[in-house]
Amino acid sequence: MWDTPREGSLQISWVRNMEVLDTLTVSEVMQLERNTLLDSEPLAVATEVFARTHHHRLPIVNESGELVGILTVQDVERVQSEDPANDR
Repeated sequence: MWDTPREGSLQISWVRNMEVLDTLTVSEVMQLERNTLLDSEPLAVATEVFARTHHHRLPIVNESGELVGILTVQDVERVQSEDPANDR
């Protein structure tokens, strides 16, 4: 399908790597380190985790450990751009 990488793509040759992707399971390639945040934590904690881990998304859990959402770098950027304090 895609023989050459596209800008912003994972730079995977789709046709060539399809065999490999068909043989692997998600559990074989996923990261085991859990970087979850509590929904009650300050947004500053999330920015520290994003910077340290280079992840672009973080699972957000409640006090019971239930997934309540996903926070993205774009969410943080949006809030920062909307904050009037950033205009100073």
